[in-house]
Amino acid sequence: MAGRDEYDPWFDQITLGIGEEPAEAGKVIIRNADGTSVDVDSLQVSDAMKDLLKVVDADDDGIVDDVNARDALRILSSMKAVFGSHGQMSHAEAEKGLGLLQKLVKEKEANSHEVSYTHMPDCVQDVMKEWDLDRSGSVSVVELSAAASAHKKVKEEGRIMKRIILGLAAVILLLLTGTFILSYLAVDMSKEMRGQSDGVMKNNDGETVKVESSSFQVQADGTVVTRGSITPSCPANTTCRRLESSSPILQVAQSKQGKVLTSTLPDYVFKNLDMVTVSAEPHFVQLKVVSMKRVQMRSSKCGSVVQLHTEGGVLTIDDTTMSADEQLTEYVDEVLGHLLEEQGPLGRRLQQGFLEGFFTLLEDVEWECTSVPLPSPEDIPLNYHAKMHVKELLKKPEVSNDEFYSLFAKESFGIKTPFLKAGVSHNASSGAYYFEWDEDVLVFPGLRVAAKTFDMHPLQRKLDITSGAARAFVDAMDGTGHHCMLSAEDVSMSLGKLVSQATGLRLVVLKQEKGKVLRQWRMDVGGAMNDPMSTWLGKYGLVDNITLDYFDVDTDPSGSFQSGQPYRIEARSAAGDYHVVVQYLSITPVDVMDVEGALQALNVSQLSAACEVDPIVAEMSGTANQALIQEIEKLPVVASPKVPRSDHNEWAGNVKFYSQKMIELAAAGKLDENDLSPYWKAIVSNSHIQSYLGEMQSEITDGPSEYQLCSERTGGLGVTFEVEYSNSTNSILGGIESLKAKGVGSITLPAQNLAGNSIDISVEISAASKVGPYARKCEVQEGSGAAGIAQQIHPAFMISFCLTEDFDVITFEFALWAKDRDAETFAATSTFHKMSLIDLTTNSRKISLDPCMVGSRFRVVSR
Repeated sequence: MAGRDEYDPWFDQITLGIGEEPAEAGKVIIRNADGTSVDVDSLQVSDAMKDLLKVVDADDDGIVDDVNARDALRILSSMKAVFGSHGQMSHAEAEKGLGLLQKLVKEKEANSHEVSYTHMPDCVQDVMKEWDLDRSGSVSVVELSAAASAHKKVKEEGRIMKRIILGLAAVILLLLTGTFILSYLAVDMSKEMRGQSDGVMKNNDGETVKVESSSFQVQADGTVVTRGSITPSCPANTTCRRLESSSPILQVAQSKQGKVLTSTLPDYVFKNLDMVTVSAEPHFVQLKVVSMKRVQMRSSKCGSVVQLHTEGGVLTIDDTTMSADEQLTEYVDEVLGHLLEEQGPLGRRLQQGFLEGFFTLLEDVEWECTSVPLPSPEDIPLNYHAKMHVKELLKKPEVSNDEFYSLFAKESFGIKTPFLKAGVSHNASSGAYYFEWDEDVLVFPGLRVAAKTFDMHPLQRKLDITSGAARAFVDAMDGTGHHCMLSAEDVSMSLGKLVSQATGLRLVVLKQEKGKVLRQWRMDVGGAMNDPMSTWLGKYGLVDNITLDYFDVDTDPSGSFQSGQPYRIEARSAAGDYHVVVQYLSITPVDVMDVEGALQALNVSQLSAACEVDPIVAEMSGTANQALIQEIEKLPVVASPKVPRSDHNEWAGNVKFYSQKMIELAAAGKLDENDLSPYWKAIVSNSHIQSYLGEMQSEITDGPSEYQLCSERTGGLGVTFEVEYSNSTNSILGGIESLKAKGVGSITLPAQNLAGNSIDISVEISAASKVGPYARKCEVQEGSGAAGIAQQIHPAFMISFCLTEDFDVITFEFALWAKDRDAETFAATSTFHKMSLIDLTTNSRKISLDPCMVGSRFRVVSR
């Protein structure tokens, strides 16, 4: 039995008839799938059917099984599919197909030289007929070889023709190129003149070509006339006359294009600006433009302004707004009248439409206006640490300038040349004297802490703490805060604080200084004093009308200051005898701190005593005062040695204290003599002064038990002092057990028509009333009076008497201020008298050197 996939020669031998004729069939049995078998000859079928079943035994093993049956069925199905049609196969179709197949097999076996094509599709027969030269229905090998040779020959001829075409194209291109070059050379050689690199036309000999206009001609005298015109020639020493209606001489004018000026024009356009015209019909002024400068300004409308320097002054352009400086304003007003409007940040503004620029060459190009102006100072939130230097003009004394020089600059101390007090400077050119100090400031929203260093107190700093509506002062030394007092201060000591709380600042001008662009803001300090007492004092000139100018940075190309940061503060009086300048040296951003954190940042970690409240501010912002005291007194209170109270006066005891401290520090290698100011160098290096200070008396000898101040120095009020002396170690400075100041009478100011009501006020300090290392006490009383020509003004005021024990002096202060006031800044009168002083001539301590030595002034204070 043959396998299903094995080759069965039965098809070749029997079906196709290419094998030998089969021998007579032997015995063949049919084997069923269950193993039973049946002899074919025993079947009740025809002999032809028996022969068919025997033929199915293709492998002649005498057995017909299912495999033989499947193979026979597969062969018959394939023949039906190949040779049949419409799903059927006739005997003729089978014979035809098998005959063709038999023919192909025989041709293959015989290696026939011809291929029949009659059985192929018609489209193929049409092609084969082209190669069948004898029309035999078959194509021989010879005919196929001839066809292949012909095809190959045609392809070769095509390649040759392609090469010929490409060669002809190259030759034609070469001929065209040569023709162009020859034509160009011929034209160039025919030129009679050529243009040079400098634009001059020359002929082939190198000579410059002369040309002539068809419309104009140049005469012998150099004038240009229209061609064809006749200009008469005159004999020598004669005058020609022309009767023609017009001259043929050509007239020309320079063309300049006019344009409204704006700072958004690019710089290269301004380079062609020749002049500007300011007009007010029928008059005008032409200004020659000498130079132009663009200045970057963040507060300008478009980020920068253009400054045109003309022969009449400087014209500043901000977008389309024109401003003139003072020189140009005077020049324009002189010719055209008051054509300029009110003052602006960049100068006097020019009315719109009255100015036009004329350009020698004009390109209509503009920049985009994209500036974002800075906000005003009160709108800028800043947290910073600033270092500043302050300079205050000292009023000229009535008698001499000796009070500006040290009391120790005497020949008795071996000093022949006087030297200035610590912190005082002298301008030789103006003759003015100034008091100077440095400030280290921390500024936060709602909090400002300034550490002021005065040269008269070189080893300590005065802290000025402003929190909301409350203000306190602390003397800091060696990490300890002394003399904590909630009080007010002169405006000269309050400029930075005033600006930090300023409202109503107005922008005055934008100015350039040392490469920086600054904004100048202004406010009138007097305008903030709205209480009746301050108004009355200002009316009679008892307080200065102070103008405050605040400068902040608009643009700083160096990057030292950021835009919006403060740069300088100036305050001056109309009379000119008051002038303070606060110069910011550096500004560094810091994180927000509270009062305790700011004090610790300024090296204050404890207090020597609890804080006190000055009567001048005791009734003002009581809640704010208590809140600030609580913040400050978060620091522990630790008993500490006495230190001087910061002020500007030269007290012998203070000088002794600091000079001894500096000598000790220098001996320990902690202080370099070169770091000392000229004043302290003179003090610590002079042996006579040091010997005197070492022998200085501390107790009052032969002092009176009662004395009275000169009433003309106290506004008519009689002030009497009662003194009780003691040898107790706890006594007040100078060996005083108790000291009482009593004021009886009324305050009168005849020049100002002020008559006050009767006053009876007294204050007393004693050794038993000390709080901490010092004794201090104040009493306050209400007063009133009448003022004015008809006594129609009735100011109500407050009076305070204070006695304060300091490090080397006892201070009596008599102050007067308005009863009802809400302003941060207000006017007050202050009268001072110092007691327990050292008399340098006798080296003795006295209760009073002079009863008439009373300092009295009207001042503007800020809480």
